[in-house]
Amino acid sequence: MTPDEIKQQIFKSTYGSARPIREEVVSIDAQHNYKLGVDCYKSKNYEEAVKWFQAAAEQGHARAELMLGQAYFNGSGVEQNYEEAVKWFWASAEQGNAFSLAYLGHCYFNGKGVEQNYVEAVKWFRAAAEQGYAGGQNNLGDCYFNGKGVEHNYVEAVKWFRAAAEQADSYGQASLGECYFNGKGVEQNYAEAVKLYRASAEQGNSYGQNYLGTCYRDGLGVERNLEEAAKWFRASAEQGHDEAKANLQALEQNATSSPVQPPPVPEQDHEVAKADLKTAKQSTPSNSSVQPPPIPPPLPAQQRKKGFLGLFGS
Repeated sequence: MTPDEIKQQIFKSTYGSARPIREEVVSIDAQHNYKLGVDCYKSKNYEEAVKWFQAAAEQGHARAELMLGQAYFNGSGVEQNYEEAVKWFWASAEQGNAFSLAYLGHCYFNGKGVEQNYVEAVKWFRAAAEQGYAGGQNNLGDCYFNGKGVEHNYVEAVKWFRAAAEQADSYGQASLGECYFNGKGVEQNYAEAVKLYRASAEQGNSYGQNYLGTCYRDGLGVERNLEEAAKWFRASAEQGHDEAKANLQALEQNATSSPVQPPPVPEQDHEVAKADLKTAKQSTPSNSSVQPPPIPPPLPAQQRKKGFLGLFGS
Protein backbone atom coordinates (compact mmCIF):
# COMPACT_ATOMS: atom_id res chain seq x y z
CA MET A 1 0.00 0.00 0.00
CA THR A 2 1.41 3.38 -1.02
CA PRO A 3 1.58 6.32 1.42
CA ASP A 4 -1.25 8.06 -0.47
CA GLU A 5 -3.42 4.93 -0.27
CA ILE A 6 -2.73 4.69 3.47
CA LYS A 7 -3.72 8.31 3.99
CA GLN A 8 -6.84 8.00 1.87
CA GLN A 9 -7.87 4.91 3.84
CA ILE A 10 -7.37 6.71 7.16
CA PHE A 11 -9.24 9.84 6.11
CA LYS A 12 -12.09 7.81 4.63
CA SER A 13 -12.52 5.82 7.85
CA THR A 14 -12.33 9.03 9.89
CA TYR A 15 -14.52 11.34 7.84
CA GLY A 16 -16.64 8.95 5.77
CA SER A 17 -15.03 10.03 2.52
CA ALA A 18 -11.49 10.41 1.32
CA ARG A 19 -9.99 13.82 1.94
CA PRO A 20 -7.88 15.51 -0.69
CA ILE A 21 -4.22 14.81 -0.04
CA ARG A 22 -2.23 17.98 0.46
CA GLU A 23 1.04 17.84 -1.39
CA GLU A 24 4.10 19.13 0.44
CA VAL A 25 5.16 22.54 -0.78
CA VAL A 26 8.92 22.83 -0.58
CA SER A 27 9.76 26.28 -1.85
CA ILE A 28 13.30 27.53 -1.68
CA ASP A 29 12.26 29.96 1.04
CA ALA A 30 10.54 27.24 3.11
CA GLN A 31 13.55 24.96 2.81
CA HIS A 32 15.85 27.79 3.83
CA ASN A 33 13.74 28.55 6.91
CA TYR A 34 13.63 24.87 7.83
CA LYS A 35 17.41 24.51 7.62
CA LEU A 36 17.86 27.59 9.79
CA GLY A 37 15.56 25.94 12.33
CA VAL A 38 17.62 22.75 12.19
CA ASP A 39 20.84 24.68 12.80
CA CYS A 40 19.30 26.41 15.82
CA TYR A 41 17.91 23.11 17.10
CA LYS A 42 21.29 21.41 16.88
CA SER A 43 22.92 24.31 18.73
CA LYS A 44 20.18 24.03 21.41
CA ASN A 45 18.78 27.47 20.67
CA TYR A 46 15.22 26.18 20.84
CA GLU A 47 13.34 29.46 20.90
CA GLU A 48 15.05 30.56 17.71
CA ALA A 49 14.49 27.11 16.19
CA VAL A 50 10.76 27.39 16.85
CA LYS A 51 10.69 30.73 15.04
CA TRP A 52 12.19 29.24 11.87
CA PHE A 53 10.20 26.00 12.05
CA GLN A 54 7.04 28.10 12.40
CA ALA A 55 7.93 30.10 9.29
CA ALA A 56 8.62 26.97 7.26
CA ALA A 57 5.58 25.14 8.62
CA GLU A 58 3.29 27.98 7.59
CA GLN A 59 4.72 27.52 4.10
CA GLY A 60 3.69 23.85 4.09
CA HIS A 61 7.05 22.20 4.88
CA ALA A 62 6.14 18.75 6.29
CA ARG A 63 9.27 18.21 8.39
CA ALA A 64 9.02 21.73 9.78
CA GLU A 65 5.41 21.00 10.75
CA LEU A 66 6.63 17.87 12.52
CA MET A 67 9.39 19.71 14.38
CA LEU A 68 7.02 22.51 15.38
CA GLY A 69 4.57 19.93 16.69
CA GLN A 70 7.36 18.28 18.62
CA ALA A 71 8.35 21.63 20.15
CA TYR A 72 4.79 22.22 21.37
CA PHE A 73 4.52 18.62 22.58
CA ASN A 74 7.65 18.88 24.72
CA GLY A 75 7.47 22.56 25.61
CA SER A 76 10.87 23.20 24.03
CA GLY A 77 11.37 26.80 23.02
CA VAL A 78 7.66 27.43 23.43
CA GLU A 79 5.02 26.88 26.10
CA GLN A 80 3.83 23.26 26.12
CA ASN A 81 0.54 22.90 24.27
CA TYR A 82 -0.65 19.43 23.29
CA GLU A 83 -3.57 20.72 21.21
CA GLU A 84 -1.23 22.87 19.15
CA ALA A 85 1.15 19.92 18.83
CA VAL A 86 -1.65 17.73 17.45
CA LYS A 87 -2.55 20.46 14.97
CA TRP A 88 0.94 20.45 13.48
CA PHE A 89 1.39 16.67 13.65
CA TRP A 90 -1.85 16.37 11.72
CA ALA A 91 -0.70 18.89 9.09
CA SER A 92 2.52 16.94 8.62
CA ALA A 93 0.73 13.58 8.64
CA GLU A 94 -1.54 14.77 5.85
CA GLN A 95 1.57 14.87 3.71
CA GLY A 96 2.47 11.30 4.67
CA ASN A 97 5.23 12.02 7.19
CA ALA A 98 5.66 8.72 9.06
CA PHE A 99 7.08 10.34 12.20
CA SER A 100 3.97 12.50 12.50
CA LEU A 101 1.68 9.52 11.91
CA ALA A 102 3.36 7.75 14.83
CA TYR A 103 3.24 10.86 17.00
CA LEU A 104 -0.50 11.19 16.37
CA GLY A 105 -0.85 7.58 17.49
CA HIS A 106 1.03 8.42 20.66
CA CYS A 107 -1.25 11.43 21.29
CA TYR A 108 -4.38 9.31 20.90
CA PHE A 109 -2.95 6.47 23.00
CA ASN A 110 -2.14 8.78 25.91
CA GLY A 111 -4.90 11.38 25.50
CA LYS A 112 -2.49 14.23 24.80
CA GLY A 113 -4.28 17.04 23.00
CA VAL A 114 -7.09 14.69 21.97
CA GLU A 115 -9.47 12.38 23.79
CA GLN A 116 -7.79 9.06 24.60
CA ASN A 117 -8.73 6.47 22.01
CA TYR A 118 -6.75 3.23 21.67
CA VAL A 119 -8.49 2.21 18.47
CA GLU A 120 -7.60 5.53 16.87
CA ALA A 121 -4.03 5.18 18.15
CA VAL A 122 -3.71 1.77 16.50
CA LYS A 123 -4.89 3.27 13.22
CA TRP A 124 -2.13 5.86 13.22
CA PHE A 125 0.55 3.45 14.44
CA ARG A 126 -0.42 1.08 11.64
CA ALA A 127 -0.19 3.85 9.04
CA ALA A 128 3.35 4.65 10.22
CA ALA A 129 4.29 0.96 10.48
CA GLU A 130 3.12 0.20 6.97
CA GLN A 131 5.40 2.94 5.69
CA GLY A 132 8.27 0.99 7.27
CA TYR A 133 8.84 3.32 10.22
CA ALA A 134 10.38 1.30 13.05
CA GLY A 135 8.85 3.43 15.82
CA GLY A 136 5.37 2.84 14.44
CA GLN A 137 6.08 -0.87 14.04
CA ASN A 138 7.20 -1.26 17.64
CA ASN A 139 4.24 0.71 18.97
CA LEU A 140 1.79 -1.30 16.88
CA GLY A 141 3.41 -4.46 18.22
CA ASP A 142 2.94 -3.16 21.77
CA CYS A 143 -0.76 -2.63 21.09
CA TYR A 144 -1.13 -6.22 19.92
CA PHE A 145 0.97 -7.49 22.83
CA ASN A 146 -1.15 -5.68 25.43
CA GLY A 147 -4.53 -5.82 23.69
CA LYS A 148 -4.88 -2.03 23.48
CA GLY A 149 -7.13 -0.99 20.61
CA VAL A 150 -6.93 -4.47 19.11
CA GLU A 151 -7.39 -8.01 20.39
CA HIS A 152 -4.46 -9.69 22.11
CA ASN A 153 -2.36 -11.32 19.43
CA TYR A 154 1.17 -12.27 20.41
CA VAL A 155 2.02 -13.65 16.97
CA GLU A 156 1.06 -10.34 15.36
CA ALA A 157 3.00 -8.49 18.06
CA VAL A 158 6.10 -10.55 17.25
CA LYS A 159 5.67 -9.74 13.56
CA TRP A 160 5.84 -6.01 14.17
CA PHE A 161 8.50 -6.18 16.89
CA ARG A 162 10.66 -8.18 14.50
CA ALA A 163 10.13 -5.65 11.71
CA ALA A 164 11.37 -2.90 14.03
CA ALA A 165 14.24 -4.99 15.40
CA GLU A 166 15.44 -5.79 11.89
CA GLN A 167 15.93 -2.06 11.43
CA ALA A 168 18.10 -2.07 14.57
CA ASP A 169 15.45 -0.19 16.55
CA SER A 170 16.50 -0.60 20.17
CA TYR A 171 12.93 -0.72 21.48
CA GLY A 172 11.95 -3.27 18.87
CA GLN A 173 14.91 -5.40 19.94
CA ALA A 174 13.97 -5.17 23.62
CA SER A 175 10.31 -5.93 22.86
CA LEU A 176 11.12 -8.93 20.68
CA GLY A 177 13.52 -10.14 23.37
CA GLU A 178 10.69 -10.01 25.89
CA CYS A 179 8.60 -12.23 23.61
CA TYR A 180 11.40 -14.80 23.41
CA PHE A 181 11.97 -14.58 27.16
CA ASN A 182 8.33 -15.27 27.99
CA GLY A 183 7.47 -17.50 25.04
CA LYS A 184 4.81 -15.10 23.78
CA GLY A 185 4.16 -15.56 20.06
CA VAL A 186 7.37 -17.54 19.67
CA GLU A 187 8.94 -20.57 21.31
CA GLN A 188 10.61 -19.60 24.59
CA ASN A 189 14.33 -19.09 24.07
CA TYR A 190 16.35 -17.34 26.77
CA ALA A 191 19.54 -17.28 24.69
CA GLU A 192 17.75 -15.47 21.85
CA ALA A 193 16.23 -13.07 24.38
CA VAL A 194 19.68 -12.25 25.75
CA LYS A 195 20.99 -11.67 22.22
CA LEU A 196 18.24 -9.15 21.53
CA TYR A 197 18.50 -7.50 24.95
CA ARG A 198 22.23 -7.05 24.41
CA ALA A 199 21.72 -5.48 20.98
CA SER A 200 19.25 -3.05 22.55
CA ALA A 201 21.40 -2.39 25.61
CA GLU A 202 24.51 -1.66 23.57
CA GLN A 203 22.59 1.09 21.80
CA GLY A 204 22.01 2.70 25.19
CA ASN A 205 18.39 1.64 25.61
CA SER A 206 17.60 1.62 29.34
CA TYR A 207 14.95 -1.10 29.00
CA GLY A 208 17.30 -3.42 27.16
CA GLN A 209 19.97 -2.70 29.75
CA ASN A 210 17.65 -3.54 32.65
CA TYR A 211 16.40 -6.73 30.95
CA LEU A 212 19.97 -7.83 30.23
CA GLY A 213 20.96 -7.17 33.83
CA THR A 214 18.05 -9.34 35.00
CA CYS A 215 19.23 -12.21 32.80
CA TYR A 216 22.77 -11.97 34.20
CA ARG A 217 21.41 -11.78 37.74
CA ASP A 218 19.26 -14.88 37.36
CA GLY A 219 21.42 -16.87 34.97
CA LEU A 220 18.77 -17.04 32.24
CA GLY A 221 20.14 -17.44 28.73
CA VAL A 222 23.60 -16.53 29.94
CA GLU A 223 25.99 -17.67 32.67
CA ARG A 224 25.11 -16.04 35.97
CA ASN A 225 27.36 -13.05 36.60
CA LEU A 226 26.42 -10.52 39.28
CA GLU A 227 29.14 -8.07 38.22
CA GLU A 228 27.70 -7.95 34.72
CA ALA A 229 24.22 -7.66 36.17
CA ALA A 230 25.28 -4.67 38.26
CA LYS A 231 26.98 -3.10 35.24
CA TRP A 232 23.81 -3.17 33.16
CA PHE A 233 21.48 -2.23 36.01
CA ARG A 234 23.72 0.76 36.71
CA ALA A 235 23.76 1.84 33.05
CA SER A 236 19.97 1.73 33.00
CA ALA A 237 19.56 3.38 36.40
CA GLU A 238 21.78 6.29 35.34
CA GLN A 239 19.18 7.03 32.65
CA GLY A 240 16.47 7.23 35.31
CA HIS A 241 14.97 3.75 34.91
CA ASP A 242 13.20 3.16 38.25
CA GLU A 243 13.11 -0.65 38.04
CA ALA A 244 16.82 -0.75 37.29
CA LYS A 245 17.48 1.47 40.31
CA ALA A 246 15.58 -0.97 42.52
CA ASN A 247 17.36 -3.96 40.99
CA LEU A 248 20.77 -2.36 41.51
CA GLN A 249 19.97 -1.39 45.10
CA ALA A 250 18.78 -4.90 45.91
CA LEU A 251 21.85 -6.43 44.31
CA GLU A 252 24.23 -4.17 46.23
CA GLN A 253 22.40 -4.71 49.54
CA ASN A 254 22.49 -8.45 49.06
CA ALA A 255 26.23 -8.38 48.31
CA THR A 256 26.86 -6.30 51.43
CA SER A 257 24.73 -8.37 53.78
CA SER A 258 26.02 -11.78 52.76
CA PRO A 259 29.26 -12.94 51.13
CA VAL A 260 27.42 -16.03 49.95
CA GLN A 261 25.39 -15.37 46.82
CA PRO A 262 21.88 -16.83 46.58
CA PRO A 263 21.42 -19.80 44.27
CA PRO A 264 20.19 -19.24 40.70
CA VAL A 265 16.45 -19.04 40.09
CA PRO A 266 15.16 -22.62 39.62
CA GLU A 267 14.56 -23.48 35.97
CA GLN A 268 10.89 -24.15 36.61
CA ASP A 269 10.19 -20.84 38.40
CA HIS A 270 10.96 -17.55 36.69
CA GLU A 271 8.15 -15.46 38.14
CA VAL A 272 10.50 -12.93 39.75
CA ALA A 273 12.39 -12.34 36.51
CA LYS A 274 9.17 -12.08 34.56
CA ALA A 275 7.76 -9.62 37.07
CA ASP A 276 10.88 -7.47 36.71
CA LEU A 277 10.41 -7.34 32.97
CA LYS A 278 6.69 -6.65 33.22
CA THR A 279 7.21 -3.80 35.67
CA ALA A 280 9.98 -2.26 33.58
CA LYS A 281 7.82 -2.44 30.49
CA GLN A 282 5.11 -0.46 32.26
CA SER A 283 7.39 2.22 33.65
CA THR A 284 7.44 4.59 30.70
CA PRO A 285 7.13 8.33 31.33
CA SER A 286 3.69 8.20 29.70
CA ASN A 287 2.50 5.47 32.12
CA SER A 288 1.81 3.09 29.25
CA SER A 289 3.64 0.22 27.63
CA VAL A 290 3.61 1.92 24.26
CA GLN A 291 6.77 3.87 23.65
CA PRO A 292 6.68 7.32 22.04
CA PRO A 293 8.20 7.55 18.56
CA PRO A 294 12.00 7.74 18.63
CA ILE A 295 12.28 11.47 18.06
CA PRO A 296 14.42 12.79 20.93
CA PRO A 297 12.96 16.00 22.36
CA PRO A 298 15.39 18.86 22.93
CA LEU A 299 14.89 18.75 26.73
CA PRO A 300 15.55 16.29 28.19
CA ALA A 301 17.40 14.00 25.80
CA GLN A 302 15.55 10.74 25.26
CA GLN A 303 17.13 7.30 25.40
CA ARG A 304 16.41 6.54 21.77
CA LYS A 305 19.30 7.66 19.64
CA LYS A 306 18.13 6.62 16.18
CA GLY A 307 15.90 8.86 14.11
CA PHE A 308 17.18 12.29 15.18
CA LEU A 309 19.35 13.00 12.15
CA GLY A 310 16.83 11.18 9.98
CA LEU A 311 14.42 14.06 10.55
CA PHE A 312 16.73 16.52 8.95
CA GLY A 313 16.58 15.48 5.32
CA SER A 314 16.63 17.77 2.36
